[in-house]
Amino acid sequence: MKHARALVTLVIGKYFQSLWEKHCRPNWEQYAARHDANVIVLDVPLDSSPRAQARQASWQKLLILGQPQVRDYAQVVWLDADILIHPRAAWVGDTVPMELIGVTDEYEYPTRELNFRALTRLYRLWEKHNIRFARNATPREFYTLAGFDKTFDRATQSGVMVLNPQRHRAILEHVYHNHEQGNLGGINGEMRPLSYELLSANLVHWLAPQWNAIWWFEKAVSFPFLLLENESPLLSACATHALAKNFLLHFAGLQDELRAVDLTSRLLDEPPRLLHASPPPLPPPQCQSPVALFLFQRPETTARVMDAIRAVRPRELYLVADGPRANVPEDAARCAQAREIALQVDWECAVKTHFAETNLGLRARVESGLNWLFEQVEEAIILEDDCIPDVTFFRFCDETLERFRDDARVFMISGNDFKFGLDAQNSYTFSRYPLIWGWATWRRAWLKNDATMQTFPRALRSNRLGEMLGDTRAAQYWAFTLQQHFRTRTTWDYTWLWSIWENNGLCVHPNTNLVENAGFGADATHTLDSENLFAEMLKSHMDFPLQHPPRVERNAESDALIEDIAFSGSLRRLWKRVRAQRAGPAAPAGL
Repeated sequence: MKHARALVTLVIGKYFQSLWEKHCRPNWEQYAARHDANVIVLDVPLDSSPRAQARQASWQKLLILGQPQVRDYAQVVWLDADILIHPRAAWVGDTVPMELIGVTDEYEYPTRELNFRALTRLYRLWEKHNIRFARNATPREFYTLAGFDKTFDRATQSGVMVLNPQRHRAILEHVYHNHEQGNLGGINGEMRPLSYELLSANLVHWLAPQWNAIWWFEKAVSFPFLLLENESPLLSACATHALAKNFLLHFAGLQDELRAVDLTSRLLDEPPRLLHASPPPLPPPQCQSPVALFLFQRPETTARVMDAIRAVRPRELYLVADGPRANVPEDAARCAQAREIALQVDWECAVKTHFAETNLGLRARVESGLNWLFEQVEEAIILEDDCIPDVTFFRFCDETLERFRDDARVFMISGNDFKFGLDAQNSYTFSRYPLIWGWATWRRAWLKNDATMQTFPRALRSNRLGEMLGDTRAAQYWAFTLQQHFRTRTTWDYTWLWSIWENNGLCVHPNTNLVENAGFGADATHTLDSENLFAEMLKSHMDFPLQHPPRVERNAESDALIEDIAFSGSLRRLWKRVRAQRAGPAAPAGL
């Protein structure tokens, strides 16, 4: 025994052995060498009895502490064989007392709230594809589903365990010999009884969630577009970003995707920052810019947007409302309720309203409302009644509106990051795409909006659109999309997009998403699919002071990401799913 501590895993079968040897061994051995540890790989079953063969192989991790190669170490770190380690990670067992077992909480990655939202999205996906799973979205369900007589508010994730063979062999082997797999068909294997016994015995030391980042949850929370196709050109970038912000990335049944991580990436040059519990937030600064809220008949989401506006207390608030539809009886009451909520301004603020008595429709209401708004002000922050901003969105808009006030190249500020954090070298980038789920602009820019798209037909005939975009697939997508809009004229945002493109305008995009759209669903005008990857896209905080890009110029690489994730790439994914359905039933991505 060369060292006092070891990384231990169990790899059974030629396929899993080849995966581990190719993708994990060099990574693990580099980590072990940095921390004076050995790597021990057990490659034969530790129990070959009929009982052992009838249940998941993962149960056999409970027998490792009695193996001759393992039992004399002072500290043993068990890792499932589908885990990659950040090259700059500290030693996982540094903070674990010798008498306790270090584990992460199954329900805390990335946070409690995001874990629940990830599970909700994954359950919906698995149900849609008829994939068998156990529905246990809370710790209580985790235990009751297995028939335990008491529950806990946490659950251990056994993919990573920091152990002492002399102290912990007995309880692990007790779980192995005294619990059965139960009626869940092996789902979560040994995790339920092990968690129950460890918590009952008060033997747990909780590790930070980043010590066992589950790739499924990363996909569902950070990169939901990966759930829509088995092979994405962005898989490597996403998986590498996921490892860059965590200490251990656990592929948990998606072991084929170990290959996606680029362990030579410069993203891994620095150790990840440990995410401690956030201190109580300071009151956000007062918003300096005028704020405009466009509303209709959604009192529930209007109240949420007003809560965010109230938190930053703007000095000027402009309310633009569409009128009720004549053929929808409930509209009148809901429109009135939404307006009443928006008028509940309990801070010092000048409020102006532009309420339509009859229904104008989305395009006419927004265009006329923005025309009215910019008759009153030189610049403004603009929200719709289903776009819920983080409080830092307002400060981000304040600072960038001021910075680019006199720069005619910049047309608008967006609160959205449709790159899902994949390009985050600075606080924001410059893009050709006007993302309008929470945005800001100036009168000077809005005056260039051509509601008739007068130049579009000629641009289409001359292939100038293709020259603008420089990508055949993107040009085909946008030619069709803009042509459909030119014919129907049902919305306003494509007109705004074309006006920006015609003027070679730039849009500021934050490199973290600051606004989530809560308006997906059957009652929406355009965002009808509540299972869309952008549905309730999560918002987060912007860090200050802002890190500005060195030059005011479009980031072509970021725009390529946006095009693939949000626009023409979404069409490619749709056709792949259609072809897959025609070929016969298949599992969703990664299963």
